[in-house]
Amino acid sequence: AMVGNANSAALVGPDGLAMVERVNRLLVEHIHFSTQKKTNYEQFLSLAELQSSKRFYAPILKTFLSAQYLSDFVGLGFAEVNPKEKDVNSLTQTAFYLSEMMGQQMYRMEHEFEKECINQMARSALRKYSQKFQGGQNLHQKYRVSIRIGHGFTYSKYNTLMHFLN
Repeated sequence: AMVGNANSAALVGPDGLAMVERVNRLLVEHIHFSTQKKTNYEQFLSLAELQSSKRFYAPILKTFLSAQYLSDFVGLGFAEVNPKEKDVNSLTQTAFYLSEMMGQQMYRMEHEFEKECINQMARSALRKYSQKFQGGQNLHQKYRVSIRIGHGFTYSKYNTLMHFLN
């Protein structure tokens, strides 16, 4: 389980925290992270730039993909990713953006195509996404999970997202 806050650290223990950080250190090599600057948020940080950022790298190591991380950052991108695509940019890959920044940017009109695409993704996804992750989370919070039979997602052998109905 990913660790989200100080209260959960006591439940996981130091060995669990160290394991989470080791796993996240491996995962960070395969994710894309926006510059988080309003002037060029459509561009990605290199791994070296991300690792040198005290503001972003430490939270990734401690909380990547936890409820806390997902309340602070939003992943925006396209569902279908072509693994043969050589060009890595905000139009071909999913990247993580600060939720607060994208909340401010989503209704702005941009003249640059990439930024306008990201803003459109934020407009269509952020409101629903924020409702799920904003607010306080704790390990004692109870969730009710339901699965709709006959509706789902799967991946082809080429890692293409496919929707199916029975």
